[in-house]
Amino acid sequence: MIADSTQDQSKNVGYMYGASDVKIRSFIATDSTSLDGKGGVNIANANTHSSGVTGLTIDINSETAETAVDVAWWKQNYIKTIIKNSASNTAEIAVILGEYLELWGGATQSTQFIFDNINANATANNFKIGSSGEKATLQVTSTAKLTLNGNLEISANSTNALLDVDGELVTNNATTINKNGVVDVSGTWNNKVKIDVKNGGKLDVSGLLSMGASLYLFSGAQADISGTIKTANKTISIANGATMNVSGTLTMEGGSYMVISGTGTLNVTNTNPEKRLSFLSFNDASTTGGVFNQSIADDSVKADNRGVLLRRTAHLNNATWNLDEVLDLRGDIVAGANADVTTAKLYVKGTSKITLHNREKGGNARLIMRNLSKAYLQAENCITDQNGNYVPIIIAKDSSTAEYTTELHISANQTFTLINFADDLKLFLDDDSSTLRLSRTDAGTLTFTAGTLSIYGFDNNRIYVGEHANTYKILDR
Repeated sequence: MIADSTQDQSKNVGYMYGASDVKIRSFIATDSTSLDGKGGVNIANANTHSSGVTGLTIDINSETAETAVDVAWWKQNYIKTIIKNSASNTAEIAVILGEYLELWGGATQSTQFIFDNINANATANNFKIGSSGEKATLQVTSTAKLTLNGNLEISANSTNALLDVDGELVTNNATTINKNGVVDVSGTWNNKVKIDVKNGGKLDVSGLLSMGASLYLFSGAQADISGTIKTANKTISIANGATMNVSGTLTMEGGSYMVISGTGTLNVTNTNPEKRLSFLSFNDASTTGGVFNQSIADDSVKADNRGVLLRRTAHLNNATWNLDEVLDLRGDIVAGANADVTTAKLYVKGTSKITLHNREKGGNARLIMRNLSKAYLQAENCITDQNGNYVPIIIAKDSSTAEYTTELHISANQTFTLINFADDLKLFLDDDSSTLRLSRTDAGTLTFTAGTLSIYGFDNNRIYVGEHANTYKILDR
């Protein structure tokens, strides 16, 4: 179909008014008055038509690469448009939308733009889903793949808007999800440029979000991840007042960074994890506040799969962490990087608190420090169990980093039940008034299967150990 946008220019440029169940193979709009000869499209149902009527179906019906739509711009309301390819969902079909695609509904009517059984490469300067009115939806069905080349804005003017991804979506430009905007991913979304979720916007992933760029949740934003997020060398940022709920899988590798600021909250609610939750880096040095809650795993989950593994650096400044049983610091060797870069480092400052859940039966809440790890404890008694009781430190040996020594730096009073040595520990009392107290009295507070304890900054009344014969024997040997 070729529509001449000049034919009705005095009334409404390129307007298809009252369109209902129109079926065509392709759509090209022309305008002899424009420099490139392309015309725009404004398509709608009559107000008397019910909401959601299929006004237009474009079925390219081709097994080879072709162009299904070529227009200067496309504006649509009160209607449903379907772009499909009955012959193939692999042949690449061009959908050229020019300056913009704009979808908007009425006070009680909705509009839909649907890609079905097609591999569509859509191009526009801006994709605006929900610019005004009631509800607008851009949908990628389970048999479709859609590549968007252009900025994507969901709920441009705080109207109800939905991007519904049942199939596969690729975005090559920035995405913004505004108030009342929702992106629902039950299929796969591969983003190449950043995603911003603003106040009142929501990201819901039950499928896969493969992050080729960073994700930013601003104040009032929410992300619910029951499926999977995968990223490498990118940032997930949860700002003051934003929330991310993860009941599925969160995979952050290769230089990725998790940042929680102010009253931002990360809730990891997977109670049946297949392995210990792993982070490379968590917060930067300037970040203050933030809450990280990890649900308690089922008792059927192996102890080695509970808790959190930190592989690089975590900065806690007036932050709150509630973890399942274990915080494990484990650096590793990366080719071409020096040891300081690959060391697991924990900084705990201000009023920060780390709570490790201790089970009533067989509880084993603990801080594990392996070779190539350092902890800087600058908040007083900052690591306990959920009842405020103290926990042990386990100095473990990791064969891959055995040449490196673990370091514990204390600059505020700390109490632990014991230190269990399977390898060497360098203990630094970095503040003149800070003390280390080991409180266990029933089985010794210093236990050695191997390793040496080296103390730096030692002075009178700086270290207190439980009164037990086993500890006396160690100190006297």
